[in-house]
Amino acid sequence: MGKKRGYSRWNDDEEKALRTGVAKYGEGKWKRILADQGLMKYLDGRTNVDLKDKWRTLSCAEAGRPTRPNPNSKSANRNATQKIAADQLKRRAEIIKSRIA
Repeated sequence: MGKKRGYSRWNDDEEKALRTGVAKYGEGKWKRILADQGLMKYLDGRTNVDLKDKWRTLSCAEAGRPTRPNPNSKSANRNATQKIAADQLKRRAEIIKSRIA
């Protein structure tokens, strides 16, 4: 793995360049945005993953959504649901075995 970089806060120019790049190339075109000659000087030292993460944070903030999932959300309860489904499958298997025997 590569060397771990330290965290660097985003300044206003970087955020503006990111917004400009997304408007020009579209969301998800992070490498294209980084390669843009006009934006390159503002985004120097940032990776495509940095851009993706910052864009997610900005988008969530503008939409009024939390940037991290709610622990009470459906996705957080997925493991519990999967456990229940596994238990149900086990019971069905036992019923089928008892009918065959």
